[in-house]
Parts: sequence; structure tokens; C-alpha cells
Amino acid sequence: MAQVAGLLVTSGKSSLHNSGPAFWYSNLPSFEACKCRAALAAEAAIPLALLSSMVRRGLRKRKVSRNCTAHRMHMHVHASSYGNIPRTLYEFLGVDHRADTTTIRKAYLAKQKVFHPDVAGAEAQEVSVLLNSAFDLLRDREKRSMYDASLQRDMENLENHEEAECNDPVWPWIPKIRQTKPVYCGHPRSRSLWDRVPLEDRGEKWEQQKFLFVDELRCISCCRCIECAPRTFCMDADDDRARVYAQWGESEDDLHWAQASCPVACISWVSRQELQVLEHVTAEHMYETTPCRFAKKNATLMPRLAAKWVAKRRAEVELAKQRRQVAMECMGSSTMEFHKQLAEAIARLSPGLREAGGWC
Repeated sequence: MAQVAGLLVTSGKSSLHNSGPAFWYSNLPSFEACKCRAALAAEAAIPLALLSSMVRRGLRKRKVSRNCTAHRMHMHVHASSYGNIPRTLYEFLGVDHRADTTTIRKAYLAKQKVFHPDVAGAEAQEVSVLLNSAFDLLRDREKRSMYDASLQRDMENLENHEEAECNDPVWPWIPKIRQTKPVYCGHPRSRSLWDRVPLEDRGEKWEQQKFLFVDELRCISCCRCIECAPRTFCMDADDDRARVYAQWGESEDDLHWAQASCPVACISWVSRQELQVLEHVTAEHMYETTPCRFAKKNATLMPRLAAKWVAKRRAEVELAKQRRQVAMECMGSSTMEFHKQLAEAIARLSPGLREAGGWC
């Protein structure tokens, strides 16, 4: 991610394309003609867009339902194989994650009355020690906050490493969902057809694994890029701005022609890491800002927004590392290691003690 920040902000200059219009702009359709064509095309496409939206909505519902079913089956298999092992310290003490300190203390004392070595013998000593560690952590407000942050990262399988930044020229594609706040997924929002480009249509940009980005904050909706490369560019129905929906939908020559045809030079060749940041920042800005308030002529606004987002994300990652480190110091191990140790200790208990703790 540091590479992205370096590429986006170098000596205070924008990394976006700033070359002037080509000399053959006069051969392209006029601005008014393009707007008329776009209006007619949008009007004709309304029924198809509605139908497509309904179909996608139905497919998403079915997908969510299948995922939920698969998750329930996985949890059932896990429980039947290993027993009712607590996955968090809250489950270990038998309290809700929103419980106050008094409730946590009562639950801790009730558990110790069952698992203290003076009551249950030597076999429960390890569980008693873990109860002490869990109570010492959860009764401290700051330590508990750190543990909650660490636990959330563990549940996302990000305990030992941050989200891997991938540079592959092809990535998973998710159709656009309207009227939802954009979420960063670690890959561009546009679709990649890089691997499907015929040999005769490839060139230098294809070899360099470069992709096209439209600065929608400067786009004037002239539709010239769509005229040149209709399988790559589209006019977004929500924001009325040109956008790349399928990378490398045409040959490299056609893509160069589409880039040069832009009268405000808002189309740029960028790397994959730059693309995924720029597309996400654009989606966030479009979601939070009314289109009429866009600064169309400001060529440095998008690089500044992207650099600001990169800095914010880097700060969040660093804060998560610090919280995770504090939580590990509190427990003497990472949360995943602690939970593994807890599961092994409970597995060594007799059936009667496991039943008394509610872990049978």
C-alpha cells in the first residue's frame, strides 16, 4: 500500500494523465450529438436495466441463502466433532459481549466455584488459571477494548498478517450494488478481461499490466470514450459519468484512441494497486457527494483524496497492530493461541466437569 501512496503523490504532482487533446478531435462526434445519443440510449435501456436489476437481486438473495446454509452446516459439523468449545472469553465465562463488569465478576466467581483446584482437583487447575486470565483482562476497560479489537481481526483470519495486496492482472468481479455504501475489498471494482485479449490486440500497456481509470470528478459526460471503446467504457446511470466497467474490453489501439478522445484528459493508465484505490475512493466520493457539487476542472482533487484515504488506511492498520500487541501481552499469547489452549484444556476435563461448565 505504501507503493500506492508513493505513486499517487510524487513531488505534489498528480499521477493522472494530463496531456492535451489530439489534433484530430474535429473528426469526432460533436458534444451535443453525443449527449443526444446518450439520452436516447439511456431512455431505451430503462426497461432492460430494471429487469437486470430484478434478476441480480434474486440471484443475490439465493446466494446469501446458500451461504447461510453452508455456514450453519459448517458450525454443526464443528460442534459435533469438537463439542461446545467456547470461541471467545465471553463464551468461556458464559456472559454476553456487552456485559458490564459486575456481571462478568459474578460469572467468574460462579465458574471458579466449580473449577478451582480445591474443589475439582488437579485436572481443573489449567482451566482455573485460564479463568483468572480471562477475568483479569475483561474487567479492565482498556484491555477489554484491545481484546475486542484483536478478536475481530482473528475472526476475519487476519491475526498473523494484514490483507495481502495482490498485483494479479485478473481479479474477482462483483456487480455493482446501487445505493449501498462502498466497502473496500482489496481489488478493483471494474471487471478485468486482461487474460482474454487476443495476441494481435496486445501492446506495451498490456505487457506492463496497466489499466484505464476515469477521473469521474472531471468527466463532462461527452461519451466520446464510449464511442471509441463501448465494451470497456459505459455511462453510469446513477452519477451520469463515464466509467470503465470492463478493463481491456477492446484492443490496445482502441483503448489509446478512447483515452486521446477525452477533451478534458480525465482518462489515465494506472497500475492495479492504483486502480483499486482510485476506484474505491471515487465510489466513496460519489456516494457521499451530490453530482452537481463535483469539481470537474480540478485535476489534483482525486490524487489528494486517494492519498488521504491511503494515509487513513495505513493509520487504521497500525492502530490494529498496536491493539493486537497489547491484547497478546495481556494474555501472554495471541487470541488464537489462547483459544487453542483453552480448547485443549477443556478437552482434557472429565465429562462431568465439561457438563458442569456447559461445554459438553
